Amino acid sequence: MTEPLPPGNFDSISRTSGILVGTSRTGGLDVHFPPGRNSGVLVGMIVFIFFVAGLGWVFEHILGGGSAQIQNPDAGEGRVVFAVIFGFILLMTIYVAAKIALYSQRVDVDPDGVTITNSFAGIKSSRKIPGSEVTDIKTKVGFTFGPSRIPYQTIVIARKVGDDTSYVEEIEAGSMIRDSGDAEWLVNEMKKGLKGNTT
Repeated sequence: MTEPLPPGNFDSISRTSGILVGTSRTGGLDVHFPPGRNSGVLVGMIVFIFFVAGLGWVFEHILGGGSAQIQNPDAGEGRVVFAVIFGFILLMTIYVAAKIALYSQRVDVDPDGVTITNSFAGIKSSRKIPGSEVTDIKTKVGFTFGPSRIPYQTIVIARKVGDDTSYVEEIEAGSMIRDSGDAEWLVNEMKKGLKGNTT
C-alpha cells in the first residue's frame, strides 16, 4: 500500500487492487476504479455463463425435446418456466460480467464535496455531492464470489436528504474491492479529502 503521488500522477494502492489514487486538478483526492480490475471474477463469470447456457441446451435438446411434449402436453408449461428461470439467471450473470469488464468509476474528493463519474462502455454520467450533505463515508459488503464466498467491499457516501436527518441516501463511490484494508484506507483518505487534507 502506497501514499498518493504528486498532482497528475497515479499509483495503485496495492499490487492486486488495480485502483489508482492521486491528486485531482483542484488539489483534492482523485481515485480511479478502472474496468476489468477483477479478472479472476470475470473469468469465473464467463465460465458460469457457458455452464448455464450449456445446461439449458442439454435440457432443451436432450432431456426435454419435442417428443417429450408430444407424449405429455403438460411438459410444455414446465419447459416455459424452466426457460424463464434459466434465462433470467443467464441475463443477470451476463450483466454482472459486462459491468466488471466495462464499468469504471472516478471519485474526486475535496472540501467542496464528492464528484462521482461513472462510465459504462464509454457512456459517462457524473454527480456532485456537496460536502455539507455528506454525513459519512463507509464500506459495506456489496458482492461475494466463489465457493468460499469471498467478500468484495463497496464504498458508499451517506448523504442527508433535505432537513430530515433520519433519511440518508447511500451513493456508491467505488466497488468490487477485494482487500478490506484497501477499502478502509480509501475511506480514510476520502474523509481526509473532505477536510482538505490529502497528504
